[in-house]
Amino acid sequence: MFLRRCPNCAGKRRKKFRQISERRRIEASGSRWKRERERKRRRREREREKRKREEKKREKERGEIEEGEGEERERERKKEREGGGEGRREEGYLFLFIVDMV
Repeated sequence: MFLRRCPNCAGKRRKKFRQISERRRIEASGSRWKRERERKRRRREREREKRKREEKKREKERGEIEEGEGEERERERKKEREGGGEGRREEGYLFLFIVDMV
């Protein structure tokens, strides 16, 4: 295996990699590793929020969510998807039927 600098002994080299579990135990004691892990976690959360906002923006552009309706409209759409709603869903079936006949 490759030689590698040991984080615990000022630049001295050790002969082999340590086992992953042992390395994790060493890293867990270091605050730098904890900070990096926390930073990655926060970054993932930010990206998730960003994706949600972009998805809402795309839906608004498509006209699925009109301004001011928000949650109410989402509940109606959920009902339509489950089969409890009327209107759009029936139009969709009618449209598919016409296409199949042609």
